[in-house]
Amino acid sequence: SDLLRHGDDSEDAWFDVEGGPFHWQRFHFDRVRARIHWLGEAKTVSLTNLAGRWCGADAAGWLQLDFSRPRGGTLALHAGVEGANLHAVVRDLRGGVSNRLEGTFRGELNITEAFLDDPLSWQGNGKVELKEGLIWDIPIFAVVSPMLNRVIPGLGQSRAREGRATCLISNSVIRSDDLEIRASAMQLKYRGSVDFQGNLDALMEAELFRNVPALGMVLSKVLWPVTKLFEYRVGGTLNTPRLDERYFIPKLLLLPLQPVKTLKDLMGQEKPGEAAPSPAPTPPAPAP
Repeated sequence: SDLLRHGDDSEDAWFDVEGGPFHWQRFHFDRVRARIHWLGEAKTVSLTNLAGRWCGADAAGWLQLDFSRPRGGTLALHAGVEGANLHAVVRDLRGGVSNRLEGTFRGELNITEAFLDDPLSWQGNGKVELKEGLIWDIPIFAVVSPMLNRVIPGLGQSRAREGRATCLISNSVIRSDDLEIRASAMQLKYRGSVDFQGNLDALMEAELFRNVPALGMVLSKVLWPVTKLFEYRVGGTLNTPRLDERYFIPKLLLLPLQPVKTLKDLMGQEKPGEAAPSPAPTPPAPAP
C-alpha cells in the first residue's frame, strides 16, 4: 500500500495475473485472472478484465483506486456474479460456518465512490436475484418463520421459487424498497435499510396465496384483512434481528385457514387422558 501511495511518479507498470486458488479476506476463488495497471504520475491503480470462479459461478468486474484524492484516496468498482451457490456464498461470508441454505443467485454491485479512510462514505447501487432457494437459515427470514407457521404449518419452511431486490447505497447505508421472496403459498416483502455495521430498520409484510396458480389473486383479495394485519417492523441487526409486531391477527380471521384448529382453540379442548367431570349426584327425594 505504501509503495502504491508513495511510489515513483515516473512509474508506469502493467501486470497480468492468473492462477488459483486465490484467497482474499473471506472470498475464496478457485481461480482468478486480471490485468493490473499502476500509473505513478496519476497515482492510480486499475484492475481490468477481472474474472474468476467463485462458489460455483463465474464472477467478473473491475476496480479503480485513485490515491491522489483526499481522505486516503478513492475506490470505485463493479462486480457481478452469475449462478452462484447460495450455501457456498454464505459459508464464505460467515467465515466457514456451515448453513442449510440452498438456491442459486445472480448479483451485481456498483460502488461509484468511496473514500478509503472514511468507512461512512460509500456510494453505489446493486441488485440480486434468487432461484429455488431455501432461505430460512438467514436470520432476517428465520425470525419470521414461526409467525408464518402460526398461519399455515410448514409455511415458514417453504421453498422460495424466486426472489429479487434492487438497492441504493448512500453514505454506507444500503436501502431497498422492493425486496420480494415468492413461494407457492405466500409472498414476503421487505423495505427498509441496513448500514455497514449491520443495523436494521425495515418493514416486513407477508401476502398469503398471492402466487397460487389461477386462484392466487382471488384468494389474496378474499384474505386481504389477514394480509394487511400480518406486518412487522424489523429492527436489531442482521445477525440478531428483532420483530416489533405492528398488527395482531385475531383468531377469527384465521378461521378460513385452520378451521378445525381454530374452533378447538376458541371453544376449548379436553386434554388427553383427562376424563370429563361426572355430573353431581341427584339428592334423594324426601320421605313421605
